Amino acid sequence: MPIPIPETTARRAGERRVTSVRDAPLERGGQASRNTRTREAILTAALSLYAAEGYGAVTMRGIAQRLGFSAPAIYNYFLSKEEIFATLQEIGLNLLAETVLGPESPDPVADLRSVFVNYYEFSKAQPEYFALLFVDPAAPRVHYEAEAMVRMMTATLRRWQRCADAGVFPAGTSDASGLFWAAVHGPAVLRRVQVMSPDTNFDAQVMVGLDLAIAGIRAGLLPPDAFGRPLA
Repeated sequence: MPIPIPETTARRAGERRVTSVRDAPLERGGQASRNTRTREAILTAALSLYAAEGYGAVTMRGIAQRLGFSAPAIYNYFLSKEEIFATLQEIGLNLLAETVLGPESPDPVADLRSVFVNYYEFSKAQPEYFALLFVDPAAPRVHYEAEAMVRMMTATLRRWQRCADAGVFPAGTSDASGLFWAAVHGPAVLRRVQVMSPDTNFDAQVMVGLDLAIAGIRAGLLPPDAFGRPLA
């Protein structure tokens, strides 16, 4: 069963925004390079091979063979393996942003908490994209200046500010959002790499970790510059 490509993506700065892999423009290689159905098949095959074998084992030749292409034919659509995976990362970031940034809640704390819960849920629902973006050191570096990432971080800070404006969190503690990310990212990665007991309840770890972080910040237990000081 092919791994589905999500129905949103965006091209790099200066190119038009697109709404699906099929819409992604290609500016080289003549008519063959504009066969967007083939482009989608290449991306799907690459992600499937990545899920089965890891980044290092995926090759342009292997992708071509899976699709029944000659090896040179795939270069009509992507210049390199790195370009294929950069495109997949871009798709993953847009899917992550859609998942994380759900409708805002009247309760500012619940609204902020949902960002981190949704991030963890993304790691479970889209494990290949999660690994490609945040776990696999062999994969290309994620572009944190990407539009989807900036949109996600800006929205998270805005929701944090809502908590401060409501008097729920002390002012000047926005840097403590790292505590929340650690509460969800740690269990998400450990669940992905399967280094813990099969009976480990990562879902519970996430919920308890977020609850403790929220309670500690509300109680003023975290100094405003807690993440600005180096460890002794």
